[in-house]
Amino acid sequence: ALERITVVGYLARIARTERDDSLPRELADRLIAIAIAPADNDGDAAAALDGLSDQKQFGTVAKSSPHDTVRTAALGKIHDMKVLASVARHAGDGQIALAAVARVTDPAELVAVAAKTDHKDAGITALERAADATTSEGERRALLDGISGQAKNKSVAKRARALVLQDRSDGGDRKS
Repeated sequence: ALERITVVGYLARIARTERDDSLPRELADRLIAIAIAPADNDGDAAAALDGLSDQKQFGTVAKSSPHDTVRTAALGKIHDMKVLASVARHAGDGQIALAAVARVTDPAELVAVAAKTDHKDAGITALERAADATTSEGERRALLDGISGQAKNKSVAKRARALVLQDRSDGGDRKS
């Protein structure tokens, strides 16, 4: 019977209130598909977002929705650090990636974002925050050397090399 329901708001309400354990996954999949589908306006996508509850579901929408407002709303519902870092690494939109990086607090996740994102601003911000969170000069140097050699984004690798050179010229004193 659910296949015949086409009103997105109704599907979202069913997803929020349904107690039958067999339906939530099917409903969530349909709602995610609606939220990330291209459309003339964001009304259905926003209504679909209201029916979701899982952090990973919000992450999928934040990474992939064609609607700015829906991506931003989905990102606002994410509190899980790994999901935030995943959005920062894989978002289709650079502004969403940057906004996700701003909320990531785990240094290891920041390093992963710096190494793996395609987005220059998100990667550089993650790199600088991860480097600032290091507790020793040796640890900072290892982090910067690692990122300079493995960063997916060339600008991030270049910034890591620049920070190494800056640290050398500062005599090991961290002055940014």
